[in-house]
Formats: sequence, C-alpha cells, structure tokens
Amino acid sequence: MKKLYLSAVSVILALQCMGQAQRLVLTEEFTNASTPGSAYQNPIYNALLDSNTSKIVAIKYHTSWAGADPFNAQNPTEVADRVSYYGVTGVPMSFFNGDTVPLIDPAGVIYTGAPLLHTQEMIDSAYATPSPFSLNLSHNLSADLDSIYINCSVTAAQAFAGFSPSLRLALVEKVVSFSVAPGTNGETEFKNVMRKMIPNANGTSLPATWNNGQSQSFSFALPIPSYIYNPTQIAIVGFVQDDLNFVVHQAAISQPAGITNYASISSASTGLPSLYTCTTNINPTITILNEGTAPLTTAVISYSLDSGNVQTLPFSGSISNGDTLTVSIPAINNLSAGEHTLNFTLLSLNGSNQNSQTYTLSFFVFGNSQPGNAYVQTFASAAFPYANWINISDDTYGFSQNTTAGFGNPKGALKMDFYNSTAGKVDDLILPPFTFSGYNDATLTFKIAAKGYDNNGVHTQDTLAILFSTDCANTWNLAWLKAGPTLATGTTTTLQTAYTATLNNDYRNETVVLPGTGNSSQVLIRFIAISDYGNNAYIDNINITASQVITEVKDYTENSFEVYPNPAGDLVTFSVQTAASQSKLEVLDAVGKLVIAKDIAAKEKQNIRLSTADLNNGVYFVRINGGQTKKLIIQH
Repeated sequence: MKKLYLSAVSVILALQCMGQAQRLVLTEEFTNASTPGSAYQNPIYNALLDSNTSKIVAIKYHTSWAGADPFNAQNPTEVADRVSYYGVTGVPMSFFNGDTVPLIDPAGVIYTGAPLLHTQEMIDSAYATPSPFSLNLSHNLSADLDSIYINCSVTAAQAFAGFSPSLRLALVEKVVSFSVAPGTNGETEFKNVMRKMIPNANGTSLPATWNNGQSQSFSFALPIPSYIYNPTQIAIVGFVQDDLNFVVHQAAISQPAGITNYASISSASTGLPSLYTCTTNINPTITILNEGTAPLTTAVISYSLDSGNVQTLPFSGSISNGDTLTVSIPAINNLSAGEHTLNFTLLSLNGSNQNSQTYTLSFFVFGNSQPGNAYVQTFASAAFPYANWINISDDTYGFSQNTTAGFGNPKGALKMDFYNSTAGKVDDLILPPFTFSGYNDATLTFKIAAKGYDNNGVHTQDTLAILFSTDCANTWNLAWLKAGPTLATGTTTTLQTAYTATLNNDYRNETVVLPGTGNSSQVLIRFIAISDYGNNAYIDNINITASQVITEVKDYTENSFEVYPNPAGDLVTFSVQTAASQSKLEVLDAVGKLVIAKDIAAKEKQNIRLSTADLNNGVYFVRINGGQTKKLIIQH
C-alpha cells in the first residue's frame, strides 16, 4: 500500500440549525441478479432515487439467492452479515432509514419491504425531519489506484442519550454495467452496489451519550478490493444507526473522485457476426472508453490468446473524457476447434503507471463437420461434454451426463437439472456440426423422460426446445418444443424429491424432422432448456439419420430405396425410386409375417412416411416387389 497525504478537501453533508442537522435519508435494498422481481422493480425504483440525489442515498446488497450473482460471489460474508442483521428472507427487500415499508392492499393483505413501496412523499417527509447528528465524509484514492483513504466525523447537533449507535461505512460502486446479463433475470446495469463494509459489517461503536457540539473523527486506510470493476465509480456511504431498533439517524455520501488517467475496454469483437465461428481466422477489435479527466493520447494494448504469449500494440490518438474509439487488433489465424479466450488490457495510460482491468472475450470455433446421416449418442461415455459440444450454463445446474439414468444398458443419459435450476434460467447445449451433403433432410430421434412438479395444483412449465442452424449459428430455426404437461412422460409429482429416470418405460420416443438441412454442408443442432423450478428431464439415445439423395433415372430401370430413421420409433420414412408402373412396399417381421403393405406408383423419387406406432420393438425387413431387402429396427 502506497503512502499518500490525505486531501484537505472533504464533502460536507451536514447543516446545523437550532441544535439540529439536515437529514440525508438512507435506503438499503437487498437484491439479486437472477431474481425476476429485482429486474422489474429496480429500474422504477432507481428512477425515483436518481430524481432525489440531494435527499436520499442508496446501498444495495446482493444476496446469494435466488440465483447466480457476481457481486455476492465476490463478497458473500458481509452481505450475509447485513441479511442476518435485518432478518431478510426474500429479495427484493428494502429498508427505509432502517425500517421496512408496510403497505395494506384492498384485501387487507400486508406487504413489507418491496422497493416499489417507497414514494416521493416518504422521501420528502423523512428529509424534512431534522437529525440529532451531522456526518461529514470524504475519501481519496492513491495515485496508483491500489488504496483508498477515508475521513469521517460525527458531530452531535444537540445533547443526546439513550441508544447504542454505530457508525457504518460502505464502499459502493455507483454504476456497474455488463454487455451480457451476469444473472438470469436480464439485468445488465446495477447501481449503488455494496462492495466492502468498513472496517466490517458491524461498523464502529459510538458513545451512547453526546453533548451538544461533541464530535468524534475517524480515519480509515485500506486496499481497494481487487474485484472492483471500475475505480472511477467508487463512492463511500456512511450512516449512524441505532443497533437497538435499527433506526438510521443520519447518512452521508462521498461521491466518486475524478481520476486523471483512466480508461477501460468497453467491448471487444472477433470481427465475425457471432461468438460462434466456422472459420479459423478472426480480425479482433476493441473499443476503448476514456473515463479519465484528461484526454487519452497514448497507451499500450496488451493482448493474448488463451494461455499463449502476451503481445503488445502501441496506441496513439486522442480520446476525450466519456468518448470511445474502436481499435483493430492484428489478425489471428489458424485457430483450432474448441473454446478460446482473448484477454485485453490497457497499459501505461498517458505514460502513467495506471492500467485497466483485463477484458476477456470468449468465443468458440466449430471443427470440421462430421457425417450426420448415421450419428448415435448414448451418453454412456463419462467424458461429457464431448468433443466440439458447447455446454453453456452460469452454474452447475444445467446439462450434464448422468450415469444412473438411461434407456437400456449400459446406463447413461443427458440430464437437465430443472430440480435445482432457478425459475427463468436458460441453459444451452450445442452439438458438433454435421454435414448432409448428398443426403435429404435430416431426422433426429431421441428418448426423453421428464416428470413435472405440481405446485399447489399448478403444473410447472419446464421447457425443452430443439433448434437448428444451417448458417453457422447466425440464425436458428425452431424444430421442436414441449413444456409442462406435454414435456412430462410420467405422473406429475407433489413430492419435493429429485427425479431420476432409470426404467425403460420412463422414456418416450421423439422424432424431429429438420427441414431444409438436405445437402447442407454444416448443420448445428441446439438444445435449449428454460427452467420453471420443476423436476428433472433426461435425454438418451440421440440418433441422427438422413436418406441418400437418389440419382434420377428417367427409364425407371431399377428399384431403389432408403429407410430412415433406423432405428425408428413411431414413424419411419422410405425414400423410394421404383421401376415398375405399380409396385408394392412390404414390411415383414422377423419370422416373415407381413405387417405393413403399401402400393406405390412409379416415380423418379418419392418419400413415403408410415406409422410404426403399433409395431412391437424388434427387427423387421423391408422390400419392394419381393426384391432387395433391408433391415429395419423398431425401438419405441
């Protein structure tokens, strides 16, 4: 930590008038980046706060529930201390000067704690109530942005006794913005986020008795936490709180201090339409945002691919405060298939020793397409996710391989953990690229087992969908979607027990045609799961098949046919070319008994789809006019 003289400039936030001080109102909100209620209420509440910056100051604590939240992951302990202090049981929940806000609706139901219950009238009323204390607060940062120094003084505006006060200080980031929502509720901008309590969540004890004019001063010096996203957004909020009844008697804020030389990388790009690419060459760019008070004229751009050597690129130009500039990075060629990360950092800003935080861009290069006309995946191998599969989840409760569940033997199935996934959470699984050059449209078959949850008579709506792309993930086409009761294969349960599908009769066969994939050189297939916090689903025995394109024969001198999918479930397609003017297609069981017969007219090429739902599992044989025979396997 560098030694630095404290600034003599402080922010004075108290007025003394007739033995009383002007009050600054405090609101404390408990929220979470994955809670839908927070996504709905925060924009409205933030607008109210932003219109009253001279009257009210906010602190927002990010809890560990009800889903993923980066702020909580970076400082869970001090948030938990404040949760325990107030007895918070759900989010979003807010406290107004240390108390929840009650509201009684027309039906007589009492709600407390919702941020939307705060009103302009409440703020005006609380602001107009004088405080027995004034609170003066200031802070400054070290030149190399590794330390923060805080000065604070508490002064009694009148003689006071009778409660046990504490001085609490919170380091907050005024605004943190993400290009992609870090949680599952869609929020990308967060305000007044508590990052560190000083010295801790218990604060500093103050005397129980005060004489009029009595004052006490405090100084704190501490490292700036490494997880701070942007030091230009650091502010300090202080408040005096009665620990017997939680009442906040006074608050203050030391607003962010300007930094002479500071810039960040606000975005980066591979130079391609999406983060999924089918080419091995990219032309990256970065966008530099100058957040310093001085124009940014020189810097060094440091960048690296994965864990490779760090490269540097000098920058010179002029970027004014608040402006951005996009800079090209040298092309990167011959990328291997799989996931990659690019790391960017700005060094030596205007020749100073200040650097920016590292910006990481992750992207995925698809490998060469593999034949898709006879692809099988039984999930028996534990090496999941398999080569060139993309498994996207922000926690451990997404798609995974389960070795206990499965259809047939050996066991193994793809599990989607709806049981633990927060409602609204979205998980993605993309299979490797397939080629169907020389083949007709592909057909996907698979086994599925799912058991929903009965939530007080309402069936949860866990959702699975299958999409496909023929243009390297630039656009996606919906091929199959089922949710709630239509997804479930068994009786809905009211038991709060995780479902595991181990029996064959737990599973249902699904057949999905992928139109427009015929003759495509690269087809991507994507499973999407949207949780409603219900119960687990399992997928097994993925089969992808396609019939070969039959060359047109004008004189119909030969019979030719293909069968797909094979194995088939409830539906089978015969791609047929016949020679005779009238032909018969026949399906026989293993002992030669005729089970299906269909008359077909002569044609260069035709697809005939027949139902096999009434056929038992087993081996069958297909022939035209008693000639060439092919094996067909039925597996429901």
